[in-house]
This record gives sequence, C-alpha cells and structure tokens, in this order.
Amino acid sequence: MPLTELDKLEEWAVNLINDYETSGDFGRSEPKRINRFSGELVANPEAYGELLDMARSQDMSAKEILSSIRSIENQLLDEASRGTKTSRKQLLSDVIHHFYAQRTGGDTLRRLGQADRKEVRNILREQFGKWGNVNDNLITLFRSWHGNWEKAKGLEAQALLEMGIDPDEAGKLPTIKAHQTSASSPLISGTAKGDTVPDALETIIPQMELQQRETSAAIEQAQPIRDALTEHAGGTGNTTAMSHAELARQRAYLQASPETPNLLRRGMQAVLENSKGVARITPRIGPGLIIGGSLAAVGALSDVSASATGTQQLLKPQSKPKTTASLLDVASGVTGLATLTPLAPVAAPMSVVLGLTGGAMRTRIQRDERLERDAAIMAGDIQPVQPDPYQTTITKPTKRRMGRQAAKRRQEAY
Repeated sequence: MPLTELDKLEEWAVNLINDYETSGDFGRSEPKRINRFSGELVANPEAYGELLDMARSQDMSAKEILSSIRSIENQLLDEASRGTKTSRKQLLSDVIHHFYAQRTGGDTLRRLGQADRKEVRNILREQFGKWGNVNDNLITLFRSWHGNWEKAKGLEAQALLEMGIDPDEAGKLPTIKAHQTSASSPLISGTAKGDTVPDALETIIPQMELQQRETSAAIEQAQPIRDALTEHAGGTGNTTAMSHAELARQRAYLQASPETPNLLRRGMQAVLENSKGVARITPRIGPGLIIGGSLAAVGALSDVSASATGTQQLLKPQSKPKTTASLLDVASGVTGLATLTPLAPVAAPMSVVLGLTGGAMRTRIQRDERLERDAAIMAGDIQPVQPDPYQTTITKPTKRRMGRQAAKRRQEAY
C-alpha cells in the first residue's frame, strides 16, 4: 500500500527525531522529552498533521517539533490546574492519566520503517483503541487513585482533611492505583529486541494488557464517586466522551458548589471502608489453563450467587481485550465479589477457578485479621508484643558452640 501524505510527514519527522537523538547534542533532561513526545507522535500522528506540514515547510528542528507537541499536551493535561480551554479535567484537583502510556513499547514503533509502523499501530488500535493524547485515552482521575507518590490538591485535599487524613498521604491510601506498575518498567515501556511487525506486537500487546487491567481496576473502584459528581453537575456519561466545553461547564459548577466536597468525602469514605477487603490475584498457570487474568476482590467474598457469576465470567471466552471506551462503559461501580478480566480465551478446570477464589477469600480473611488487630492496638485495647531491646537471644547453634568451648576449657584445666 502506497504511503499517504501524512505517512510521509510522519516518516520525515521520526527520522529527524532519531537523528537528533543520535547526535547527542542536547542537555541532560532532553532524552526524557525525546522519548515521551516521539512516543506521542507515533501513537497519534493524525493529531499533528498540520504541525508537521508547517514544520517541514519552515525547516523546523526536531527539538522545535517536540516542543510544539509538548505545548499541545500541556493544554490537555492542565498540570498547573488552571482550567485551560482544552483541559480534560472534571475537577481542577484531578490528574489526567493516560489509559495507555505514551511510552508503551518504548522505542519500538519509531525504530520500525513507516509501513511496518503503520501496520502495527492499526493492529493495536483494532484491539485496544487509540492511545496518545486523544479523549478516549485521557482519564480524569482522583489523585488518591493515581499513584503511591501523589499528594491531594484542591477539593480532594479538602475532603481528605474533613476525614482527618493528611492530603500529602493520598498516594498511601489503600485505594487501587492506576500506576501499580511504573511507567518506566520494561513491562510497560520496554523496547522490542527485533524490528519486525511480529516482534513489535509480541512486545507491545502484553504491555497494553497490563495497563488495561491496572487502570480499569482503579477506574472501577472510583467510578461511583465520579458518577455522583457528574450527576450533581447535571451531566451524563463518561468524561472521556464529553466535549471540552461540557467539561469546562461541569468543572466550573463543581468548583463553586459547596456540596462537591461532601460528595467526595462520602464517596471516598465508602471506598476506604471496603478497601480492607481488596485482594488482587494475577494467575499465571500455564498453557491450556489460565493464560492471564486479574481478580480484584473488593469487600465480602461470601456471596454465593456473586461468586457463581464471577466464575462464569472467568470461564467465558473473549475474542479480544476490550477497548478503553467499552471498559469505561462497564465500570459503573464496585461489586461485592470481584471483577474478572481474562486476557485470552480461558480453558480452566472448575477446581482451578474455585481454588483461586478460595485463595482470595483466605487472603482477605488474613488481611482483615491483621487490620482488626492493628486497630485494637491503636485503640489501646491490646498491647503489641515487643521484644526487650536489652535481652540477649541465644540461638541453638550459639548454645552448642558455647558448650564445646566450656568442655575444652574443662579439658585444659585437667
């Protein structure tokens, strides 16, 4: 298939960026920008057609192209929380999370020739949907659900303060984090060793599946709070489907409404009360059994009918992973049992599935016992057993050695 004009522009820009990287003529912080924004370009070249056309006609440098892409992204992500015209945030205190990271696949796509790059991208889009800075891939997320390093801001921080929680500890709350795996991990941003279409797909597909599981779990747990905010602002549907204008309207309403912190507080309290029952299992049993999957058990696992539903879902084959949009459509709240998202058609014996469910129940019971004991210690009902720092503990090997030394001394005395 002949290359389109957009293909030729993309090829020109990627080659320019690759040459710039090879030159090494830049500062210490530039490699990170090269990686991130070249990843954005090859994930979403359609968004930059006009920019690339202008760049080529004006003989712009690779650094200038990357800087322009960064400027466009800054407006979408609104990291300064100013409510930019194209901000994808519902609350100014939110963070915009990429469902699939721009660095997915590392440098795999830009190391391919243009025809192969386009083929791989089309296959991935067919299976997972578009990624990069497109609405479907930009998730407005509470910081408490983003990563363990996060500190809450604005209305989210206010809600946590009213709950007696330090906003700076938001990332340490027992919520399901979208970034369970670091974006810098090879599991997400590793580059394929080969330079063929199969090599690229073999590397990137598992990376996208991992992100799909982790981000979906975070979205699902926080979704009831998000739905309550949307309803309060007179909106409907998922934020990814909303226009910039609708998000701006809701953002202004929610920022001004005195009820917003109350909705946040009540929703977060409900999640935190149930979060002690969270148990995550990612089975890897082997060929012919469960190839891949995740189980996020939230709350009680004693509901037999829910257990049966979850088991049937696990055994139900799927032709391909769901796209971001379809995952958001079904993320309407947290069930009493679990969310089971197989990554491949499953053919597991019922005993295996029940064994996994039983393992989750045991994990939850043990965790609940630990948490209850910790709470009792904090309340002063029981005292933790602490070793005496001045007491010397003598192990059996030490005793035997001391015995031999005493016998030797007795022999020498004779």
